[in-house]
Amino acid sequence: MSTALLLKAFLTRRPGLAPGATIPRIEASAPPARPEPETLARYRRLCGFPDDGHLPPTFPQMLAGGLHIRLLADPRFPLPVAGIVHFENSILQREALPADAEYGLAAHIEGHRDDPRGVLFDVVTVMTRGDRVVWEARTTVLSRSARRGRPEGAAAARKPSRETTPGLPVVPLRTAMFHLPADLGRRYSALAGDYNPIHLSALTARPFGFKRAIIHGMWTLARAVGEMADDLPPVPRRVDVRFERPVFLPSRVHLAVTRDGPGALAFTLTSPDLRTRHFSGVVVHESAREAAPPRNPHGAPPAALAE
Repeated sequence: MSTALLLKAFLTRRPGLAPGATIPRIEASAPPARPEPETLARYRRLCGFPDDGHLPPTFPQMLAGGLHIRLLADPRFPLPVAGIVHFENSILQREALPADAEYGLAAHIEGHRDDPRGVLFDVVTVMTRGDRVVWEARTTVLSRSARRGRPEGAAAARKPSRETTPGLPVVPLRTAMFHLPADLGRRYSALAGDYNPIHLSALTARPFGFKRAIIHGMWTLARAVGEMADDLPPVPRRVDVRFERPVFLPSRVHLAVTRDGPGALAFTLTSPDLRTRHFSGVVVHESAREAAPPRNPHGAPPAALAE
């Protein structure tokens, strides 16, 4: 169903945003269910997570992929779907996530921000266990085919990661080199149901301005978080990342992880020669007050991710 909907979304002609218009609120949800053990096992293997009896922090994002496709395929969504690019991601994991528990999922899109490169919009996703919100995420997406001028006084895009003080040497907590084979985008697409042509092959990626296929941003983030699994701060914790340059397939990339203060890790993914930065991010422990699980998941969006 998700593949057919995604194909429909790609093939549907969209009018774009009229002057003064914005993206209306569009919602999708799924009833509580247990994650499929086979899907979870494949995800762990593909993204480098240990089998510890819990869902990886990035796994709910993949689980919600079908909901995200429903949002983009909705006739009310005005922007072209082909070629949209993952720009930023912010995940707040409020509790440990047992792999054998039942979870409900809901997602929505509403509004946009003009940007010199096109139009930015957010997909907000919430995962519940019983009547508690246990995980939530804001995914910022760039639609480059909807290029618009930046209005005077428009706010800059949020900056999720912290900057290292210039000139101070930083000793990495850990480093790793990853080899990404040419078929990795197709393998992750088959698992996640995200068959965006930019991830599949050079032939399908070129019409959207990419010389070769690029890997999904959520795979690179998941692989980085999986590599940091032994050092992650305890829950509740937030993972923020900004994607800066695409990772082409095949390729090799370098991950560096450093301490960023008490209860925090900073991480960057670069080319092996360190000249090209693909993304930068931070994982931080949230205080209990900031991450207290809200009730009434069917009401307004959680305050932590509300505009």
